[in-house]
Amino acid sequence: MLRLVPLLFLMAMAPLSACAEEAAPGKVQETFGPNCVVASECGDLLYINCNSETDGPAYYVKKDGLEVVMKCGGLCMSPYKTDDKTQCTACPPAEWTCGR
Repeated sequence: MLRLVPLLFLMAMAPLSACAEEAAPGKVQETFGPNCVVASECGDLLYINCNSETDGPAYYVKKDGLEVVMKCGGLCMSPYKTDDKTQCTACPPAEWTCGR
């Protein structure tokens, strides 16, 4: 079992594609905040994690231009409701087809 742990860690740290690397980290942090990183990608989308595991926000964005497709994570726990169709209405969005 202990031999498997380093392998799983290396798999989780797989390099992002050239497109994702172009968006990360400077542009992502400039746009979404200093605690935000490109955590994964799927098709034309990037998953931006801003410490969502500790109630921070998370974003699904288009690789080209970082346009927000869906806001998720800690933002979804807010008692304030908005008419914003990109806020927590489908996490992950339908365009995110990886892992389904």
